[in-house]
Amino acid sequence: MDSKQKLLARTLTITLASASSGAFAAQSYSPFVDRKGLETVYWGDTHLHTAYSTDAGMIGNTLTPDDAYRFARGEEVTSSTGIPARLVRPLDFLVVSDHAENLGLAPMIAESNPRLLSNPWGKDIHDMVKAGKLHEKIYNVALSDGRSELRSGPACGLLRAGT
Repeated sequence: MDSKQKLLARTLTITLASASSGAFAAQSYSPFVDRKGLETVYWGDTHLHTAYSTDAGMIGNTLTPDDAYRFARGEEVTSSTGIPARLVRPLDFLVVSDHAENLGLAPMIAESNPRLLSNPWGKDIHDMVKAGKLHEKIYNVALSDGRSELRSGPACGLLRAGT
């Protein structure tokens, strides 16, 4: 045996002796090494928007936070398309994460809420949605990059202030 092989054999012997004597027993790289498996698994949804969020409400979501929690508990609800819906197994948790901005705007537009209509901005948005024109306004604002032909209306003018 040459010197490299002797050194390797000695190192291996010392390592094995240390391991068998429990020298490394105190070290643990994971607190879960001795566990047999997962103790608890939870199923749920951490990001759900209801009709109160403008992005969900404007595309037809009619469910309220109460409806969402009833659905998560396994109760039957009427979906936004009018079809009864129920989970086979209730969720363990649900996070309703409606946006704070314009909270409740979509239901107010749907019901033509008098308070919304008494505000000039609210009436403008209401009328655009009811006429099916809001998507055009959003498209125009999103694409406006200095080309005036893509900009129109008071809402765009407010967003362009200072340009």
